[in-house]
Amino acid sequence: MPARTFPARVFLSVLLLSAASPAWAQTAPARPPASRPAVETVVPAPEPERTTASFGDWVVRCEKRQGGGGEAARNCEMTQGLQDGRGQPFGQFALGRPAPSAPWRLVLLVPVDVGFEVPPRLVPGEGPAPIPLTFRACAARGCVADATLDAAALARLRARDGQGRAEYRNAAGAEVVVPFSFRGFAQAVTALERAAD
Repeated sequence: MPARTFPARVFLSVLLLSAASPAWAQTAPARPPASRPAVETVVPAPEPERTTASFGDWVVRCEKRQGGGGEAARNCEMTQGLQDGRGQPFGQFALGRPAPSAPWRLVLLVPVDVGFEVPPRLVPGEGPAPIPLTFRACAARGCVADATLDAAALARLRARDGQGRAEYRNAAGAEVVVPFSFRGFAQAVTALERAAD
């Protein structure tokens, strides 16, 4: 029997070793690296895409847009909604400039019922000469008239604090007078100038 026991023992040992060998080939699971304190990264908050601020009866709106070269351009304008004699929305005034070095542009949006024989005009009030406007285009929302303002014209408007009016003729030839307010106008222009810097 001892002769048989040896081969049986060898056989059992080889069998056990072969069964255990895959376990030996496995590596121990990697320990997680020692935890390091988290480095706090401060990321500045992005500038808002659109902002608005009110100055009296005028609203300054700025919008940031991506330019073709990847840089962001900020465009700002000041606006005032216009109402007819019944208090219904009627049109809109806007003032701004497409670039800091560009001249100021005054834009008037009125309903499509306009006559083109007599050019529209902005009357800042008693005293200053009216500012002529030119109709540029009409679409479903209304007709657009505009004027480029030089420094002297802008200074005259900035000095006003009461009421002004836009005047034009409708398609039937009747004169249309649209009142607007200069309340907050100077402060809104100052805000536009700062936004351009």
